[in-house]
Amino acid sequence: MRLTQGRFRTAVPLPSPPGTPSGTRPHPGAGGGGELAELVALAELALGLSETMAQLHRRGWCDGTGGNFSCTLRHEPLQLLMAPSGVDKGSVTPEALIVVDEGGRVIQGSGRASAETRLHQAIVRERQAGAVLHTHSQAGTLLSRHHAPSSGEAVNHLELDQLEMLKGLEGI
Repeated sequence: MRLTQGRFRTAVPLPSPPGTPSGTRPHPGAGGGGELAELVALAELALGLSETMAQLHRRGWCDGTGGNFSCTLRHEPLQLLMAPSGVDKGSVTPEALIVVDEGGRVIQGSGRASAETRLHQAIVRERQAGAVLHTHSQAGTLLSRHHAPSSGEAVNHLELDQLEMLKGLEGI
């Protein structure tokens, strides 16, 4: 995610996150403490998430309402800034993002939390992730469906060869 460190690029009318400032994950450019710094950090994070979703959409990594994207506002209690469900991910504005609590409830903004909210929460808890970018690219989805086992057993491997892009993955 590309954020401009130390510079507030736009005035986004978002209220500060619910709860006390303790446990808030520090964010580049937030500076100091207090409610104003928290509001600026949230606005910058919302702008960065919105821009990132638009970039991924332009690249074709998510079409329409497919995929979901979140940033961690705080780990304890867990709060995520997320794209709402059922919206075109290429046109989500910072103001349209929602805040979801550890129970998966929308506590700020309007819209529904994604059915994949629990997946985002599990990744954040397990990996202490600062963001989860979960795309549903057509190529990835078709590839997964094509190679999905019919018997319910796991696929051991998928061999990729004769692809130009493999040069960039040499040694992996």
